[in-house]
Amino acid sequence: MEILNAYDLTGSLRDAGELVGCSHHTVKRYVDRLGRRRCATRPRPGRS
Repeated sequence: MEILNAYDLTGSLRDAGELVGCSHHTVKRYVDRLGRRRCATRPRPGRS
């Protein structure tokens, strides 16, 4: 599974890192590079 797909699925740096088998720091680097970090005030999908 790709890092960014895992992040999109989980919405969490640490959870995405666990899914793909890398550090959450690596996930953060990929996410920040593409500007895909979720805003803290925007709810994640599936949450009310």
